[in-house]
Amino acid sequence: MPTPIDEAQMLDDDSGTKTVAVTDVTVDGTDIECEVEYTDDIAPFFGSQTFTASYDVDISAVPESVLTVPVLAHLCPVAWALGADVHASSVDRRFLDSLETVGAVLREMYPTFIEGGRVVIDEAPTTEHRGDGAETGLLFTGGINSLSPYARHRNEVSTLLSIQAWHVGPDEERRWWDWQANVREYADRFGVEAQFVQSNVLDILNSSMLSIHFTDDHDGGWYSAVADGLGLLGLAAPLTVATDIGTLYVGARHWDEFPTPELLDHWDGQGMPWGSHPAIDESLAWAGTDVVHDGFELTRQERVEVVADFLTSHHPDLPVWACEKPARQRNCKQCENCFRTAFGLAVAGCDPNQHGLVLTPTAFEQACNRFEAGEWLPDRHHAVYWQELQTKVDSDTMLPVEGGDAFCQWLQSTDFDTIAGRSNRSRAIRTLARSVPISLYSKLYSIYGRDDR
Repeated sequence: MPTPIDEAQMLDDDSGTKTVAVTDVTVDGTDIECEVEYTDDIAPFFGSQTFTASYDVDISAVPESVLTVPVLAHLCPVAWALGADVHASSVDRRFLDSLETVGAVLREMYPTFIEGGRVVIDEAPTTEHRGDGAETGLLFTGGINSLSPYARHRNEVSTLLSIQAWHVGPDEERRWWDWQANVREYADRFGVEAQFVQSNVLDILNSSMLSIHFTDDHDGGWYSAVADGLGLLGLAAPLTVATDIGTLYVGARHWDEFPTPELLDHWDGQGMPWGSHPAIDESLAWAGTDVVHDGFELTRQERVEVVADFLTSHHPDLPVWACEKPARQRNCKQCENCFRTAFGLAVAGCDPNQHGLVLTPTAFEQACNRFEAGEWLPDRHHAVYWQELQTKVDSDTMLPVEGGDAFCQWLQSTDFDTIAGRSNRSRAIRTLARSVPISLYSKLYSIYGRDDR
């Protein structure tokens, strides 16, 4: 089990200890840079040795103990899976304590490969915010899982935080420009601030290698199944200190009764093991910031209902972002996630055609064909969403769109356990496609929309 300690030790390649070290941490206005060193025996799981992160605000006054949080948040899960120690000169005390808890949770989730390792540091100071932590932030994408917490806590949220790291790669400048424009549109509509974080985390980790190497031990790509919550929240740490954000919301991916896959039936916690989970996210803290994992008590469709009510009452033409396959607009309107989100809104009484999604008689017909051809739901993970929707429709269901009656009848009579997993692709290839940047994801695994909004 990971055991943080406060005693510094020297990196020794001849000691036989697998080691990752963070060195040369510098800050220049809005930018962080540091070096990442690792012993040769674990080098295949890493990439670039220079970590960078850029923010919209000046972070030069943020102490090094917080500046190291983003890189440690990404290195620690890898080190724990490889049985390696992590070295750094300074780490915020609250975050260091968090790492011990998160490491223990990941060990419970994934006992077959989370080996553990120490976090070895020189100092662990207690960091203070410059203000009283009165501001509230929300990790935001514009999809159901971020619109739902905004709708529930809109009287508190003052800042939408969006991160370029995973869904938009570090070299996708045009896509990132469009992503920011979309998030700023939401912020303008809501009357709140928008803040952005850029990082090259995709370059310092060999995510494809990590996903393939551990593919039989979890139910997703490396980042989503193991590192999602710790990684993305950790990237926000310097920004929250610089802007006095004391509470940071992150929308739940799954829910408390989400079924656990058979390969993870050792898990005794709520929901299924996943990188973003309340046992992980709400254990995280640094300086004066605490994290709230919002909506875990709500199923996917219950969150859709929250969003549908919010749209109807406050924003009758607000776009809902279901996937980012198109380079310069929201939603491809062709993938399973786009259709699922559109149908869910319709079941909740909201016309998705008014919110950047398409639901027409042709769309219903195409959906049936794609399900039955095995083009959608290549695993049972996504089948759970449709099994929930089966419980929400019956012969009396009235949709605010045309052409849905036949689909509702088809939905009621369909066995999604049989449909799911019909694809001929191997699990390793599917996992690889789910573990790479969106620019490659859409090519390798084009039938998927996003599953974490």
